[in-house]
Amino acid sequence: MVPDYPLEDALSSLRNSGLILFPTDTIWSIGTDAKDPVAILRLLRLYHLVESPQPVEILVDSLEMLKQYVPGLHPKLETLLLYHVQPLAIQVTNMDRLPVQLRDADVPVAFRLVQDNYCRQLIQAFGGPIASMFATFDGTRLPAHFGNINSDVVTSADLVVGLDVPAQKSGQPSVMIRLSPDDELEFLRE
Repeated sequence: MVPDYPLEDALSSLRNSGLILFPTDTIWSIGTDAKDPVAILRLLRLYHLVESPQPVEILVDSLEMLKQYVPGLHPKLETLLLYHVQPLAIQVTNMDRLPVQLRDADVPVAFRLVQDNYCRQLIQAFGGPIASMFATFDGTRLPAHFGNINSDVVTSADLVVGLDVPAQKSGQPSVMIRLSPDDELEFLRE
């Protein structure tokens, strides 16, 4: 697949433990290589002073990629991921295939199957998942557009990408769910 957007700078930054500020299919986020322990530490350190830590969303481009990191994905979750209209993140507890720095962090971790072309192309070209957190340090202003992002967030990223991507975001975070111990769906964020 030939990318619709130039991705070389973003890929270079991701491959070098960089933090990119980029549009997702929900809101603008800061992201990095989900498999790189140094990159994960850099991402988590950005948010260490935030009073209520936001979740880290691991963005994947396909169900196949998700299953590489979430073995034994429950059929209820798989079905919901495939047919849910809004972006949907599934909170997981089994994170054995992610860096220990993320597993030991005191933040929720959820996986999200991206829905828009830009994110999908970025993840496919990178060849792996991207760990992301909202591009806000106060948790109140969720940026649907680049112009809504505080300058302290912008300057904390190594690179800003996707400015040429048409705005298609809802300005709302993804719906977040998890499976209860008795295999019932629990909605954590609607």
